[in-house]
Amino acid sequence: MKDRPRALAVLIAVFLLGCLVGSSGSYFWFKKSQDLDRRPPDFRDNAMKNGPLPRPERPNFAAILGLTTEQDARFKEIVAEYRKKVTEFRKQTDRFHFEQDEKIRANLSEMNRELTAILNEEQKKKFAAWQKEFENTRRPSPRRRDFPPPPQ
Repeated sequence: MKDRPRALAVLIAVFLLGCLVGSSGSYFWFKKSQDLDRRPPDFRDNAMKNGPLPRPERPNFAAILGLTTEQDARFKEIVAEYRKKVTEFRKQTDRFHFEQDEKIRANLSEMNRELTAILNEEQKKKFAAWQKEFENTRRPSPRRRDFPPPPQ
């Protein structure tokens, strides 16, 4: 009978010790994440400690390429048309397939051809430079398991 109060006291002590260790660990964990927020953005970009980065804003092609109002209106129409096509295409299939990726790439290249057709020579050079920069800064998407092996 004397062991029962002792066992209860040990159980309560272990519980309280666990609460103390858990709360102090949480305190230091959150303090560390707040310190990361105070560091320069390039540190967070490399570390990815606070989750994924926000999506970048859409580029303002009217300012980048120096589009006229007519070109800007046509540019937006073309982009909206192809965005709608890709959205409808993705809704048709519930799973990602390699063929779906190829069709989206074909739509993208067709859209780029149409966009290039409405630009003058100087704007075409700026657009090509922007595309090259975009491809260099874009993160590659992770490989999915349902991808077939790459062709050799």
